Formats: sequence, C-alpha cells, structure tokens
Amino acid sequence: MKFKLGLLLSIITISSFAQEAASIPGLNTPPKEIKEPANLKKLRLAVEANPNNLNAHKEYLDEFRRSFDMKRTSDFSSLKNQYDQWIKRFPSSSTIPFVLGEYFYRMEKPDAKNYLLKAVEVNPDLAECWYMLAIDAMRWGDKNLESEYLKNAKNKDPKNIDYAIYYAYSFLGSNKAKSDSLLLDVALKFPTEDNAAKALSLLIRNEEDESIQNAYYSQLYKRFSTSKSPAFRDAMSGYFSLLINSNQPDKALELALDMVFVVKTNTLEWKQKIKVAKDFINFKKLMAAQKYNEAHEALNNIKLTDNFSLSFVNAAEKVLLTKAELADLLGQTQAAYDTIALKYSAQPTDKLRTLLLKYGIKLGKDTAEIDQEISKNRMAKAIPATPFTLLEYQTGQKVSLNDFKGKVVLLTFWFPGCGPCRAEFPHFENVLKKFSKDQIVYLGINGMPEQDDYVIPFMKSSGYSFKALKDNKEADLGNLTSWGYPSNYLIDQNGKIIYSKFMIGQSDERTLELMISELVYNYKL
Repeated sequence: MKFKLGLLLSIITISSFAQEAASIPGLNTPPKEIKEPANLKKLRLAVEANPNNLNAHKEYLDEFRRSFDMKRTSDFSSLKNQYDQWIKRFPSSSTIPFVLGEYFYRMEKPDAKNYLLKAVEVNPDLAECWYMLAIDAMRWGDKNLESEYLKNAKNKDPKNIDYAIYYAYSFLGSNKAKSDSLLLDVALKFPTEDNAAKALSLLIRNEEDESIQNAYYSQLYKRFSTSKSPAFRDAMSGYFSLLINSNQPDKALELALDMVFVVKTNTLEWKQKIKVAKDFINFKKLMAAQKYNEAHEALNNIKLTDNFSLSFVNAAEKVLLTKAELADLLGQTQAAYDTIALKYSAQPTDKLRTLLLKYGIKLGKDTAEIDQEISKNRMAKAIPATPFTLLEYQTGQKVSLNDFKGKVVLLTFWFPGCGPCRAEFPHFENVLKKFSKDQIVYLGINGMPEQDDYVIPFMKSSGYSFKALKDNKEADLGNLTSWGYPSNYLIDQNGKIIYSKFMIGQSDERTLELMISELVYNYKL
C-alpha cells in the first residue's frame, strides 16, 4: 500500500510532537503495573480488528496520550511495547511499523529508523517511508544513506518532483556539478510544475557566476511567466535585485512592469519595485551626465525598504558602494573611506577590501595603518563572551571557553535535526582547512538534549571537526545564546565576541575566511 506525504500529520499535532520530544527520555520495557483504561482497550481492539486502518491508529494514539502521562518513560515505553507486539502479531502489515516510525520521525527521535526500516522491509514501494529514512539519515550524519534513500523514494514514485529535487540537492556539498545536472534534469522533466521553478531557483541559489544566474533567471521567466507558481514569483524578486545590482535598471523596470501588468502578482510590492527601477534609471542618467551632486541626492532618495515589505529589494550593498564612489567623486574621500571601513569591519569582502585600500591610499594611509583602524573599529563594538564549561560528547571531558585563550573560537549552536545547521557545516569545514588548529578552535553546542542519541553517530558519520558540546540548561551562557538555529559567533584570542548573527553559504565562504583572517593575522594581543 502507498501513503501520501503528511497523511498521518493529523495523528498528533506538531506542538504535541515538540512538547513530547523535549521531555521524553530513552525508551525502556514498561512496568507490568500499567493498566489499560476501558476506552483505550476498545480502540486497541479496533486496531487489532483492522491493523491497516490509519484512522483507527489515529484514535488509539489520541486516546493513549489522554490516558497516560507521556512525559514518563514508563508510559511512553508502554506505547512502544504495544506497537512491538502488533508488529509480531501482524508481520505482513507495513502500516503498523510505519505509523510508529512516522511518529518518532516527526519527534526527531532516533527510534524512527528501526520502525521505518521495518515498514519498507514489508513493503519496499513506500516512497514516503524512504523519504523519511533519508531525512533521518541526515540526522545521523550519513550523507551516503541519505542519497541512497532519496534515490529509492524517487524511483518508487517517479511522478513526485519533490523527491527528485531532494535527491539532486543531496549532492550539493559533495558534487555540485552532479547536483546542478540533476536539478536541471528535473526542470526539463517537469516543465509545467511549480517545483520545476523551484529546481531552477535552487540552481540559481547554488551559482556564484552572475552571468549564469542571469541565464537561469531568464529561462525561469520565459517558462513560467504565465503560471501562478509561488516559486516563480519568489525567484523574480531575486532576478529584479540581480538586475539592479548589475547596473541594468532598464531591464529591471521591464521585469517589474511585466510582473504587475502581465503576471499580475504581488501588485503593491512590484509597483514599489517599478519606482525603485525608475529611480536607478534616473540616477544612472545623472551619473552619465556627471551631475554628481544631483546624483547623490537622487541616490539618497531611493528607498529599498518600507513598512509594507522590510526588504523588497536586495541592493543595500550596491547603494552603499555607490554612495562611497560618489563621495569620492565629490572630493569627500574621507567620507568614502569611513563608509567602506565601517562596512568592512562588520562584514569583510574582497570587493570592500579593494575599495578600502583605494580610498585609504588616496588619503595617504599605508596598509598597516588601514588594518589598525579596522581593528580599532571592530574592538569598539567587542564585548567579553560569557565563560562556560560544558561536557564534550566524544570524550566525556569538561571543555571551557577559557581553555582556548590565545586562539580564535568559532562557536555554533546546532542540533542534529536542524537542516540549516547541517547545510552550514561543509562551508565551515572548507574555510577552517585554511587555518591551523593552533590558530582556531571549532565548537558546536547541541541545543536539543533530547537529540543526544544522534550526536556521536552524527559526528562519526559526517567526519566534521567541531567539538560537540552538551548544553547544560543550568549553565549560564550569558551573552552566548541561541536566537535560532544555527546561531554563530566568532570570539577573539582574548575571549571577546567580534562577530555574531551571521550565517554562511557557499557564496559566503570567502567572507568567513576574511573574518577569521582579520582576527588571526591582524589581531594585536
């Protein structure tokens, strides 16, 4: 039999999963004294009368939660024990292990794997089950199994574009060329579906070359401009920003007009984009006429954000760099330098570095003086990190932040079930290979103790180099807190927080490298 993705979501609400996952410890054999209420017995008999009835399982699970305290290990183990008995009694049923496997899967419990594997052992055609196994394999840190299970899901349900996309995306960290090829293949095989637009959008997200991005965006527009695809509409906002950032406001205006009058989507936001494009066209004309004062005023009047959409045009860096360029043309080189220096201190890039040196040298500064000023800017905002002592999973030994004085510390808050966390790890590793262990240490605090069982297998399978630390809810981490997952910090050699609230993707690896380099090589003890 086949299951549709999410069919059992109604069995237990997401909030119930989150609450139970945060409080249920390991699973043991339930004590004999647990008694079965009459209502639960009636529902148990209904399941046993038809073990493949999903609604019967739903009602049984709902009543079980009402009858027992799911925070107690014994009560929760009683549920597991009941399903184990049913699996033995009805060995030809894939529904029974699937139901419990999905239950654990949505709670992000390690027990999910065994039950989902039992389900596909009985019925190998359960594409959704293979998909869940793939996500679970991510939590164990096993990329090979993840790809293998996603391939099974894709092959068992070749019409499901999601499985094809996830399979393609699973190779991004290890084989970008293969990932791109598979995503492009998805876009060609599903030419009219919303997720085909999603596949092209992922290709764009993975690409750093603006000319290739432009080509993908153009293909997206040609293929989906008459559709109602949400992925298409979201991607066009990125296309608009790319055109503005690459100094093509005429094309950006053409796109915005089409989105309003042809596609007729997000009309208010796109009308705002029309104004932004016209403002950049006007600015470009003033620059060409060398009317720099008027151009400066026009640039200051361009609004990329407003109350309707806090960030509806992603071109803040272009505006900042253009303001610096204008200030220099107007003879205000010091203002241009200060603008770039402030930005570089917070988020260094090679482009900013080039401009920083250009304006600095024009002001008579040498490289050492420029670096000293940048260091001074950073230190003006630095604050001491709260010292902490936590246990390391792999060794069981205590690890203290103070142990690493004299080294830069990259600290991340994560948990095994966190997709964005897992997506960052390969990029962190790529950058850290460029530094020695004497220069920097990499720490990762698991913020979800209920996922402890995943951590050591995850570290062994993934091969990631960070020290995995066990969060202690009683420990005061002070200003080293997670505002979400992942939450990242760079702490200098004297234990001061220099960078925080940053996330790293493929295009940001160089920025992270510069952030670390600024501390490792320019820091004065």
